Amino acid sequence: MIKNPQLETKRLMLRWIKPSDSPFVLKLLNEPSFIQNIGDRKIRDTAGAEGYIQKIASDGYEKLGYGSFLVLLLPTLEPIGICSLIKRDYLKDADIGFAFLSQFEGQGIATEASKAVIEYCRSAIRLKRIVGIASSSNKASMRVLEKLGLKFESLVLPPGESKEINLLSLEL
Repeated sequence: MIKNPQLETKRLMLRWIKPSDSPFVLKLLNEPSFIQNIGDRKIRDTAGAEGYIQKIASDGYEKLGYGSFLVLLLPTLEPIGICSLIKRDYLKDADIGFAFLSQFEGQGIATEASKAVIEYCRSAIRLKRIVGIASSSNKASMRVLEKLGLKFESLVLPPGESKEINLLSLEL
């Protein structure tokens, strides 16, 4: 497993999220678009955000070699979002996902960051397949997943949800 990978693109640097990023994570998790499209994590303080980050680290980085990357804007290194690869219990393969502060949406940043994470998955961890999930109403995320080359596979019903969502996949 690669320890603390740092990925770079033309406009971005990506690194694993750490506890000191909790103020930013708190802000992101409470963005209206995050709550609407991903869900309300009910984290309302930095202590809750630190716990969320610790869970990400133990569930992903330590066990699997992947997880959530903090996305920073170059050259300022301002945190603007996250791009994640998460192994969900109800999905066979790791799920790529992304979330950005609203002022950075619609600029191709999610696609750029996700391409870097996919290349990391392909070359460093040698995953053979990834998936992405999004509701049909989340047109922006569906567009990004399709730009990344993921193709519609089926509808899935996440545990505890009442509505099916789209499952897309990509062979690496």
